[in-house]
Amino acid sequence: MRKFRIPRSRKAKVILGASLIGWVVAVLLLARLSEWATSSKPGANFDEAVESVSQLGERDDAEYVNSPARYGITQAIYSDWRRAQGKLPQHISDLTLAEAKVIYQDFWQQGRCDRYAAPLDITCLDTIVSFGVENSESFFQQLSDDPQQAALEVVEQRQAYRYEITSGGYVRMGRRSVLQQRLLQEGLRRDRALITFIKSYTPTQTSESFDLRRLLGLDSSEQNAADENSTPSNESLDSTQDLSPEQIYTKAKPFTVEVWIDVGGTLAPATGVILTPDGLVLTAHHVIDEAPNPAIHLADGRKFEAEVIEADPTVDLALLQLKGASGLPTATLADSTTHIQVGDTVYAIGSPYGEHWKFSSAPVIQLQSRCGLFELECIRTPEDFLFPGHSGGPLLDTYGEVVAINRAIQQSTGEGVSVPIETVKEFVDRVRQ
Repeated sequence: MRKFRIPRSRKAKVILGASLIGWVVAVLLLARLSEWATSSKPGANFDEAVESVSQLGERDDAEYVNSPARYGITQAIYSDWRRAQGKLPQHISDLTLAEAKVIYQDFWQQGRCDRYAAPLDITCLDTIVSFGVENSESFFQQLSDDPQQAALEVVEQRQAYRYEITSGGYVRMGRRSVLQQRLLQEGLRRDRALITFIKSYTPTQTSESFDLRRLLGLDSSEQNAADENSTPSNESLDSTQDLSPEQIYTKAKPFTVEVWIDVGGTLAPATGVILTPDGLVLTAHHVIDEAPNPAIHLADGRKFEAEVIEADPTVDLALLQLKGASGLPTATLADSTTHIQVGDTVYAIGSPYGEHWKFSSAPVIQLQSRCGLFELECIRTPEDFLFPGHSGGPLLDTYGEVVAINRAIQQSTGEGVSVPIETVKEFVDRVRQ
């Protein structure tokens, strides 16, 4: 057998040395590549995920801060974790951020959330904590390649699942229990907070090109210059601003009217919306079905006689014309309801039980929901949000625009249903033609 002989010539030594150096450089490059692939990946940041998830439940009211939605960790999870640590169980309101981080770490590993890029990794952590590993697996199937869009798709699935498990068995029994209603609202509120975070998310690390200088950890002045001159994100270009509840009420109250009708020998107000300065008013068909000439009261104290000019029971909408009106404040109708999602806050103005121009808010709990009238699909809101005096009034989004007309309260659940603005516009356009 031929023995290996160490070369002794200077040329051979140089060749051997160069080969060794080459192998060392290759190993270093591979090591650097592996480090870059994990450390620069936006999703492999547990600390960022924990910080983001732990802030989703932050609110001003103490009741919410002391609820399980504060960190998305339930009482059962907290109690099981404390037992595993050899500690006595205690109330969820005593959960500290330090404890939450330890619990998050366990869920982060169980869900393998570091395989996703941000903000999908953050969505993964919050979803695993909220629904458990097994229940969450289906949320992460066949998602978009874009991490931000994929994260939004996961939240949409969460909302549908949350509503299904909290309402499915309770409609047959009548009204949903107070506990189930609260859990649903808190869950949807957390989903909405997550959606807001996802839409506004900007990575903490700049997205630099993959080249040899980046691989070796060297500074790239050309890339830094490119980052400085990059196009602003859509978030910075978006000039649409949400209004505060006070601003929404101030904007909407003037174009919201009381429609006074005779109910069993007693006058009572329903609600309507002014569409034109000369007094075209929109309301619900069932409001004026037996009152062709209702009296209309404006928020500024003016009163008008009205005449029904068109009504359609298939969509429960009607148009009134005020007599002698001019220069009236008019509503801003939203283009569509496509921007409304389950969990979004909506607002209503009406006059239920003698409370004139009462203002209230609630989360949307279902879109395109059957609302008991032929094939009509409505926006659904929780019980104790709409009341009979709200019929025909506006359902408002966070811009103060009318996204639906409030129709009725379903007796089986106490939930409100509102006719979406697309159906409203079709009705109004058909009348005007």
